Amino acid sequence: MKAVFNGKGIVFRNLMKDETFADQSEVLKLINRHVNTDRQYLAVLRPHGFGKSVIASMLEAYYSKEGEGAELFSGLKFGENEGWDRYLSKFNVIHITMTDYFPEKGQLNSAGTMIDLFTDDLRQMLYERYGDILPEGLTDSLDLLNRIYQETQEQFIFIIDEWDAMMRRFPEDEENKKYYLDILLKLLKDRAYVALAYMTGILPIKKYGEHSALNMFREISLLHADELAPYTGFTEDNVKMLCDKFGADLEKIRFWYDGYTVPGLGGEMYSVFNPLSVTTAVQNQNYKSCWTATETYEALSEYIVLNFDGLKEKIQYLSDGGEILIDPAEFKNDLSSFQGTDSVLTALVHLGYLTFRPDPDDLDSECGFVKVPNRELKREFEKTLQTAGMENLSVMLKESEKLLQAVLACDEEKTAEMVRRAHARFADPLHYNSEEALASVLLQAFQYAYIFYNIRREMPAGEGFADLYFEPLKYSSYPPMIVELKYNQTAETAIRQIHERNYIWTVKDPACQEAVLAGISYDKDTKEHTCRIEKVKMER
Repeated sequence: MKAVFNGKGIVFRNLMKDETFADQSEVLKLINRHVNTDRQYLAVLRPHGFGKSVIASMLEAYYSKEGEGAELFSGLKFGENEGWDRYLSKFNVIHITMTDYFPEKGQLNSAGTMIDLFTDDLRQMLYERYGDILPEGLTDSLDLLNRIYQETQEQFIFIIDEWDAMMRRFPEDEENKKYYLDILLKLLKDRAYVALAYMTGILPIKKYGEHSALNMFREISLLHADELAPYTGFTEDNVKMLCDKFGADLEKIRFWYDGYTVPGLGGEMYSVFNPLSVTTAVQNQNYKSCWTATETYEALSEYIVLNFDGLKEKIQYLSDGGEILIDPAEFKNDLSSFQGTDSVLTALVHLGYLTFRPDPDDLDSECGFVKVPNRELKREFEKTLQTAGMENLSVMLKESEKLLQAVLACDEEKTAEMVRRAHARFADPLHYNSEEALASVLLQAFQYAYIFYNIRREMPAGEGFADLYFEPLKYSSYPPMIVELKYNQTAETAIRQIHERNYIWTVKDPACQEAVLAGISYDKDTKEHTCRIEKVKMER
């Protein structure tokens, strides 16, 4: 049997004995406020290594009727609070770790197998504990729990650790994911026997249609940690304590493992460290990446390698210290398909590869900035980019940024010179002399622009097709750009064509104040590149 009924707190006791134990017991003061209220459903979502299971074990030790809570908690910070023992050893606790139900050798490796193992184990546990009051033949856990509550009037606290393990292991099995969510919904929602339901995991609760199957859960994550923000990872005080204890270098620990920002109540931001990386580093006195890539990240890295929606440029930009504004609502909690880079970057926040801070200029929206938090994660992205043969991408992006800024500044001479250099660097010598070759060259030369634009070729515009249309991404502050290319014709001809064929009509955003028009020409005989750039006011 893998589910634990009224654990005695042995796991938490052993964790307390570890030299790297950091006392975060005062989180119980906050969780106690949810017991037997209309807020008794908590989904605490954190990346691997951020102490989810430690707190889950602490809750089991505190609430369990058969636990040794008085002895354990009287010496912790929480034990110094008045009324700390209000719920001490007051409930039946069912602690389930979903990774325990991964199919073993010889079993069908499927989400359906996981669900069967989980439900069978729960049913077996209830019969073992309450067989004397349960009739034979009941197969539904809901019926069993209802009968137990009717007979005993005893409530349960459910701790479901790694609740999303099945979603991460079998991301494409939509039918069984829905079935699993329906089981949890039926088991937990609006049940008199539930005093508290506490789930941990990495991913938010999957939404199907316009509602969530588990919409009673309040999600606490790196995007919205609210009052639990100080307990999301190790605080500076926790880290200082460990550095003093082990003689570790605090500045090196900060450099390698700090940098996560977590939004708390009222917009207050908290800085936290990855606990697993910190404890590994202070014990080994070896400051390097302690990160272990998960199967989930390996799947996401394929999107980087394949440059999904300009993703590799954005990852390199972030790895070089940049920030990107994203809309987390784009992420549908689905790791088998993505709609755009915002959804991939949001997934990387949930996995701990990026950190998030709300947009200070738009606190009413869900939008915010992502960045690489520290050297440890920068190294992980570097390895991914190197694997894909992109070692020089950082240098290329810096050159590409100069080109974009030259166009936006209407610096025609510099733009023409940079286009000439890009033409020489990227063009196939056998197909150098053509407008098609120049267009392909510019798509590579404007790599940096993919961070802020959706670049479209042969965009239907007005009364023709614009060679290149730079459509600002949803939260980009850059203006739209229309680029027309000419081979053995003048840059003035290109600009004139943009106006005469009304390419400017392709700009649909009513809030847009101005657009940038650029004509770029290449002369086959002189090998000369010329450029004309205008900024035009948008008329609505």
